[in-house]
Amino acid sequence: MVAELQQGILPRIMPKGKRIGYYRADSACYQARVINSCFDHKMLFTITADQDRRVKEAIKALKQEEGQTYEKDREIAETVHSMNDTKEAFRLIVQRWPKLQGDFFNPEPYFYHVIATNRGEPAKEVVFLRNQRGQVENFIKELKDGFGMSWMPCGESYANAAFFRIGVNSL
Repeated sequence: MVAELQQGILPRIMPKGKRIGYYRADSACYQARVINSCFDHKMLFTITADQDRRVKEAIKALKQEEGQTYEKDREIAETVHSMNDTKEAFRLIVQRWPKLQGDFFNPEPYFYHVIATNRGEPAKEVVFLRNQRGQVENFIKELKDGFGMSWMPCGESYANAAFFRIGVNSL
């Protein structure tokens, strides 16, 4: 999907009258071409940002008082950011939490997680929405383990689809 989005193919192969409204991805998609494609096709996005030199500089530029408490020991803050080849600026939402143990090779006292986004909601809502991605994996696990859908009975797609539908409809 990354290559299709980079090349602008994905929005063209959608069924007529349908479009992708929200794109959520990991740091492999933190690329100017992907972000530009999202802006070009009016897609909202949340992409885990690579913590490259420029992102680390943006993190250091955030003032302590700009952060707000998020959950137990986490804080979030945000800034505006752009990459060399992006057509538009976007938000960086930075989460940080203290390291429980010092690191000899990295004296930084905090862990950081950075989200690049063009969503307009408050930072806490964007982080909550972004974190929902893990819930889908729980649903898949429940289908596989709880309903016996971890294997399909044959190599025929239509037969497997019928098997799956029967298994899921028995809920």
